[in-house]
Amino acid sequence: MIIGPENVGKTTLLKVLIKQSLLANEAPTQVASGNHPLIELITFDTGDMVKTGLGTLADSKVGLAVLQSPSLQVTRQTLSDLKSQRTNVFDKSLRSKYNELRPKLSKIKKANTDSNESKKSQQSKIDNLHAVLCDFGDQAEYHVTHQPFMSCDSIYVLVFNIAEEINDVIQQRNNSKSDITYFARIHEWLSSVHGCKELSHGLEGNARNEITIDGKNYELPIVIVIGSHADKIVANNEEEKNRKIKAAYNKISQEFGSKAFSKHLYLSYLAMNGEGNDNSEATQRLRDETRKQLCQIFTKIAEKLPFITDPIPVRWYEIIQILRGEREDKTIKKLLTKTQVKDLIDKHHLSKQGEKLDSLLSYLHNIGQIVYCDKDEILSNWVVSDIDWLIEVFCSLIRISFFKSSHADDWSE
Repeated sequence: MIIGPENVGKTTLLKVLIKQSLLANEAPTQVASGNHPLIELITFDTGDMVKTGLGTLADSKVGLAVLQSPSLQVTRQTLSDLKSQRTNVFDKSLRSKYNELRPKLSKIKKANTDSNESKKSQQSKIDNLHAVLCDFGDQAEYHVTHQPFMSCDSIYVLVFNIAEEINDVIQQRNNSKSDITYFARIHEWLSSVHGCKELSHGLEGNARNEITIDGKNYELPIVIVIGSHADKIVANNEEEKNRKIKAAYNKISQEFGSKAFSKHLYLSYLAMNGEGNDNSEATQRLRDETRKQLCQIFTKIAEKLPFITDPIPVRWYEIIQILRGEREDKTIKKLLTKTQVKDLIDKHHLSKQGEKLDSLLSYLHNIGQIVYCDKDEILSNWVVSDIDWLIEVFCSLIRISFFKSSHADDWSE
């Protein structure tokens, strides 16, 4: 999840990661004005460093299992029954559908077999290095809406403006100054992340909340700190620029080192150039190197997460596709009780005796397919199956509030 103060380059970082072109003078991420979603979700292959589709990924996961185990009975129905069942995964015979994927799946299988790191967990192998990237909206009005999407099982990326002093007020795009400092906004974000620690302990039965990376202990969830606006640093040479970059990171460490959330911070010491006007070959190389190094950090951290070794049942990938298919067909309610979710799974013969529904729902929540607040006594009985609908509700309320505050005199009349 990409977080940070306004106008520091969060969306720019997202575009750098997925190799999307940057625009000069791009408009800020403002939900209240209606020009940007509250939260943007993108599935990303950290191995190949490319944007991918969650549906394609789910297809590949199921297909790989089928090709590796041709006799695998993935449901309690026969293949002929599945041919007539409306899901994105089983819209044809399994063998027919996944024969189309055989070249890619065989390549993945061979890479896994030939890997010198074959003893590592299944999740750290080539075919599992995927992430769901979340880019949150900027304005302070949005922050109350972020909590339902946050999780202790996420890796957070905190972007800060490396060319500004941390105790300066936030510089906005119209050259005006905010009434809040970078320090205050970063503190606000880190407090929210730290709060996740008390709300979640990862997947079923896992309460471990510390990991060791490069000999240093960190508390979960991890927050990777990355600097932006490196092109705005005033320096006479590269050596001086690197000293200023290091000093900016040391300032972050100093300001937050004594805080309760200090052990969440992983300082990357990376500095990103986000100037949309500069698409020179040299700048592109720097962005490529930033993307490569950040993906390496993602992988290093992900391999240490305590829940990463928990196997994901093939059936769960099928359920992802069922949810996607029913949302597209508008045959599923936007708000479901847990009993209704269980009935849906049973209808498609994908339930398993003894399996806790909470584990599946937590997984679907963590990858951005549903919203499930498992730690709230009342909300834990409900599941939002359509995140776009929930976001639109949030946006409507925010826009109304924004409009009222911007036209107070009109409303008072």
